[in-house]
Amino acid sequence: MYMEEYITSIMGECDYQLWASKEDQPPQLIAARGGQSHEPSGRDPSDTNDCFYLRNKEQGCIDFFFRYSSGLQLLFRWFDAPGNEPAELLNLLYPSLPGYYADHVAARQHMIVRKMSDSIKSITALLDLDQLLSQILDNTMTVIPTASVGVLWMYDAEENALTVRTASERFDRSMIGRMRMKPGEGIIGQAFLDGKPRIYRGADAIMRAAANMSEENVHYLSASLAYRDPNYQAVLCVPVKVDSETVCVLILYQMGVYPLFTLEDLDLLHNFADQVAIAIHNARLFSEVQRQNALLVKRDDIHAILMKLSLKNKGPAVILRELERMIERPLYFIDLVEYTVTSSNNRMKSPVSIAAVAQRLGSRREPDTYDEETSAGMRRLHVVPIIAADACLGYVVIELNRELTTLDRIVLEQGRSILSLEMVRKQSQADYYYKKAHDRFHELLALQDLATLRRKGGEMGLEDGKELAAVLFDLPISDFRLMNVQIYRLVALVKKTFQTRAAVVFVLGSKLTMIVQASNAERKLDLKEDLSALFKEWGRSGEGTLRAGAGRSFAGLQSLAASYTEAGKALAYMVSKKRSGFMYYPDIGINQLFFQQSPEELAAFIQQVFGPLRDAGGDGSRLEETLLAYVKTNRSIQQTAESLHIHVNTLYQRMKKIEDALQISFKEPEHMLRLQLACYLYGVEANGSSSL
Repeated sequence: MYMEEYITSIMGECDYQLWASKEDQPPQLIAARGGQSHEPSGRDPSDTNDCFYLRNKEQGCIDFFFRYSSGLQLLFRWFDAPGNEPAELLNLLYPSLPGYYADHVAARQHMIVRKMSDSIKSITALLDLDQLLSQILDNTMTVIPTASVGVLWMYDAEENALTVRTASERFDRSMIGRMRMKPGEGIIGQAFLDGKPRIYRGADAIMRAAANMSEENVHYLSASLAYRDPNYQAVLCVPVKVDSETVCVLILYQMGVYPLFTLEDLDLLHNFADQVAIAIHNARLFSEVQRQNALLVKRDDIHAILMKLSLKNKGPAVILRELERMIERPLYFIDLVEYTVTSSNNRMKSPVSIAAVAQRLGSRREPDTYDEETSAGMRRLHVVPIIAADACLGYVVIELNRELTTLDRIVLEQGRSILSLEMVRKQSQADYYYKKAHDRFHELLALQDLATLRRKGGEMGLEDGKELAAVLFDLPISDFRLMNVQIYRLVALVKKTFQTRAAVVFVLGSKLTMIVQASNAERKLDLKEDLSALFKEWGRSGEGTLRAGAGRSFAGLQSLAASYTEAGKALAYMVSKKRSGFMYYPDIGINQLFFQQSPEELAAFIQQVFGPLRDAGGDGSRLEETLLAYVKTNRSIQQTAESLHIHVNTLYQRMKKIEDALQISFKEPEHMLRLQLACYLYGVEANGSSSL
């Protein structure tokens, strides 16, 4: 028989309430039919009986009190009592009510487990976080029925305040939604700040805990409830932590006459707070997965757009404009091959310095952000290196007026790879062109027929009636990848320096060939000034030891081979002496006789002349000095004696000793030529190879 039927069989059709408490816990209503809902005033502590009854005139009822050895205390409130004697009912109710209470406890535990299970299922089934949090709060209110209202507060970093994320239905959302609880303010702010759960029983304890709430928040909280006097009696407050960080606060209010919240209720609220934490954590993970997926899709779209432009062979400029459109800010492109800076507009406060950017990044291969001081003030630059085959071909430079977003970085990452492909393709096309130009030029040099020579020369832009001169450059660099960048930078510098006069320019390996053709205003070519300017600029921006040899200018295509040969000899001379700079073939002078000789052969020749003098004992060094002075003063006896600070007769004596040691005569032209060459080479050897 159900307990309701049992009570009806004993008490008849009447209104009743059954209250229960255990140890020092406040009483809880566990069964009722009709009657008023006022909480009991409690048991008379002076009474020691296990059961007794009291007539409650104020409530118009009889209260039956029962106490059991387990610590359970029950109160049965009987309204509109019929004629049965209350004393007779005590013995009937006393043994039966604990079983009913046990059924109630079991049913409540079953309900708690079911609500917990429903919440857990919702966590895995619902994707709408607000709907999920609202459902968890509803389940919480069901499991803790003594709670009147509940609110979930979430921290907003932008406002530095806790705002309402969801609230029970009895709240006016438009009013409570205006509240902004600062960390440390009221019960909610304190729980958020220290991360500790709280339980307050009694209106005085609640008022003290909420004493530092702002008047505005107090007003909105009071106005948000449907009744004027909320009459708070108890509060449960639990912080919600995600990854050890407090992000929310879950709070329940109990209103009425007596505080009814228990520590068991606080434990239950903890469990639901954990579910809120799991829900928020899952929502964050799902949001991050969605964000990453969206970024991947966007990255594919960006790559497709840029690749489409690349396949159309529009060049880097078009790709840069598209990158600028995507990130909505101006881009500046530094081309280290041509050593230029390009931009679709000029909105930077100060121009970009190629040298400053290159020096700042050094050997870095990843993007870098740094502050730079300019005449217009400080500015923040983001630099993205363009890398191909581990060589830096250029930089994309952005002046930051706001931080780059994740999407901006994806755009730059994709643009970086496409620009790298564009520049490599550009170099590959140039390599193919230069190889063809090299082959055609050497075919031209071998032609003997004048008509064919003129036709082939015209195809390369060379005119037969103009002055022509050949210049050969050598740029030896140990790192081939670095050389590949530098040699093309040299091409750009050559074209910039000589402009239209550079009729033919091509490279092969570390060698660059240029054929200079006189302009219409020139009658003779003078290359020294332009070559000096080129080498000066290379010293500022180029890398590696650059050498060049220039041949004389000749009129007509038939003399081009002669100028090319001279340029090759001048360059070979510079290479043999390991010197940087350029050499004009006529400036080699007498060195033309020697630069193809090995250093060992030249040293042997010098030894043949000066060896016998050095073997002449103590006079050897003086005889050697005398011979060098005699040749240097152009065989002037008087000047030689003065330079050596000796008497003329002493000079004659030394010259006689030199003739005897070398078995020569100063009067023989052939002997003198041999001595002059030896002295010249000796001076070169003594002063170093830079003299040649």
